[in-house]
Amino acid sequence: MINSTMTKASERNRKKRLSTTSIFNRQWYLQSGDGSSIKAAAGIEAMAAWAITKGNPRVTVAIIDEGFDLDHPDLNLPGKIIHASNYNKTKKSFATKKNVINHGTMCAGIALAKTRGNGMLGIANGCSFMPVCIPPDADDKLLVKVFEETAVHADVICCCWGPPPIYHPISDALHKTLTKIAEKGGPRKKGTVICFSASNYNAPVNNADNNQFFWLDEETGSLRITKGPILNGYAAHPSVIAVSASTSLNQKAAYSNWGKEISVCAPANNFHPIVEASKVKGRRDVWTTGNNGYTRQFGGTSAATALVAGVAALVLSINPNLNPAQVKKIIEDTADKIEDPEPDIVLGNCMGTYCNGHSWWFGYGKVNAGAAVMRAKEIRRENKKY
Repeated sequence: MINSTMTKASERNRKKRLSTTSIFNRQWYLQSGDGSSIKAAAGIEAMAAWAITKGNPRVTVAIIDEGFDLDHPDLNLPGKIIHASNYNKTKKSFATKKNVINHGTMCAGIALAKTRGNGMLGIANGCSFMPVCIPPDADDKLLVKVFEETAVHADVICCCWGPPPIYHPISDALHKTLTKIAEKGGPRKKGTVICFSASNYNAPVNNADNNQFFWLDEETGSLRITKGPILNGYAAHPSVIAVSASTSLNQKAAYSNWGKEISVCAPANNFHPIVEASKVKGRRDVWTTGNNGYTRQFGGTSAATALVAGVAALVLSINPNLNPAQVKKIIEDTADKIEDPEPDIVLGNCMGTYCNGHSWWFGYGKVNAGAAVMRAKEIRRENKKY
């Protein structure tokens, strides 16, 4: 009984210490240095970007997801949340369940959070936040409506979700919608930047020749097999920025999907894609906003995609004349060419080097916020000369 009381008291003290300790100091993925299971330059050079801009409130990042805690103090600032949209049938709440950490909340923190005390900072903390709540079973017909209506207000759309490694093409209507809003969407009518996560199954984004692929069903915890083609129709769309994940050691995240469709990678946690208890190299924690506070239990290509979406917003903050194709090219051209010579721990593949500037694991490299923002600024200066 005494031990139980002491344990509860210690937990209360731990939570109290955590609440008064800046979460920003734990966000290694923004600006890293050598440390425990971490390599210098594993982060995205946030400080260099912030020396130029922390984001313009006139640039809006929409996060399309299943649930949000819109009362979180690092998200619910005056004027921060705009054009909130809820496509759930009940229309009652943006939260999926009470007292449950919602995925959208965590993505929003990484991209957009702005602390008013000892909290955390999203990479584009000065930009506006448009939460778009969708049901988990949203079909292509609903998604066409969601994307069309979201793109009216959003400069950047962040989608940290995707299908398991099955054959999942998108409808012609949705394909055309993504193309259209990437070309003509957004409040500036120059197009909306669209970011999609590659997903977390250590699977190809697109493999028409697949014979069999084993993957872990996250909901049931059981091993499943796909026989026949694999296609993630969202990440494979040519107008989107498809994002994979790297680790705190600048290596491939063991779970990260891969392929020729990958645009860039960004740092996240690491875990084994098949055996959850198996040890892997690199940090397992990505700190972000969660319901009732903060959580370190986040990561995956979701975290990586939220970072890239935030960097895209910074690029547009310093140069709003750019279109999505130009933003994508800037992010790709300024990415760090990290390499991983080690074979994949499950499949044995070696895809951590580059051919013609592109790697199937890392795309054109790890996103570098500082270099991307600087390049956008240089282009703005060059255009003013003429």
